[in-house]
Amino acid sequence: MPVGSLSQTAGMKSRPLDMTIHTSADVLSLWTELVPAAERGDRSLWLAFLDRDGRTLPTVVPIHDRPAEPDRLMCRNLRKILADLATSGPVQCGLLLLTRPGSDVAGAGDHRWAEVLRREIGTELCPWPVHLATPAGIQSLDTDGLSAAS
Repeated sequence: MPVGSLSQTAGMKSRPLDMTIHTSADVLSLWTELVPAAERGDRSLWLAFLDRDGRTLPTVVPIHDRPAEPDRLMCRNLRKILADLATSGPVQCGLLLLTRPGSDVAGAGDHRWAEVLRREIGTELCPWPVHLATPAGIQSLDTDGLSAAS
């Protein structure tokens, strides 16, 4: 598959949802619509894409079996993928969602994941806060005000 192509491959989900992201509340709404409670109990990392106008693109990529502690190599590889798509395709940036079973209270591991993702991927390719979803709900894991203005 060419790097700029967003064709569906194994593991990718195509869920057309036409939204334009302007605020952090829009990001929360997007994840609430895209990831039902039944899919929030697995330890995964979800990646959604926005075009240059902030509109959602129709492909969402869930990466299942995410380790409990941050994987820097995985994060650097995500940066490479996002950078390649931003250079040669319709993608401007990505949105990131962590899912896991258990309490809806964000723990130290959740915050470590958000910090490593933001540090490794950067705000240019991921300007919005990383979010956490559990079966009980979804919340922002804003890391020290690094989020886009809302």
